[in-house]
Amino acid sequence: MNILNNRNKRTSIFKAVALCLIAAMSFALVSCDDDMDIQQSYPFTVEVMPVPNKVVKGADSGNPL
Repeated sequence: MNILNNRNKRTSIFKAVALCLIAAMSFALVSCDDDMDIQQSYPFTVEVMPVPNKVVKGADSGNPL
């Protein structure tokens, strides 16, 4: 009898795990959307800092790093 109880427990656990995996896959597939929302305008502007024409190796740029 003990062997049958263990087998029943294993099959019920297997069924529960399979049901959870099927539910997770169905939620993942339903939540996918082909329409991508890409933001084109942003509330900030990008500005470039001036870079010196010649960079000298070992020169102190004032950066503490």
